[in-house]
Amino acid sequence: MERPISSLEELVLRIVVNVPNGGASGAEVMARLSQVGRKAYPNSVYGALQRLEKEDCLFTMTQPPRGTRGGRARVMYMITENGYELLHQLEEVRKKLPLPNEYPGYGTKALASEVGFL
Repeated sequence: MERPISSLEELVLRIVVNVPNGGASGAEVMARLSQVGRKAYPNSVYGALQRLEKEDCLFTMTQPPRGTRGGRARVMYMITENGYELLHQLEEVRKKLPLPNEYPGYGTKALASEVGFL
């Protein structure tokens, strides 16, 4: 990937990889985002899905329309090998970053004065 990945794109990848049936529609991604408390608008979610597909982290398969009235073909997003590799790289970076509670005074005036901000 040539550009940094956004937090929304990372969440989308994590959702797609964890869907039990192996693929997720845009609507399923949005539903799961709301379940974890992340507000996302359809344009931003579908934009993230399209960017990840363009960068070969996801691929799509179209399912035939359902038999119900007004049924439409559903586009299912699935993760690629590049997507798995990207998630692995992100996980490695997260392991190297310290958590705030590992440092006493993190985010306090004491720390700000220690590093010269005050």
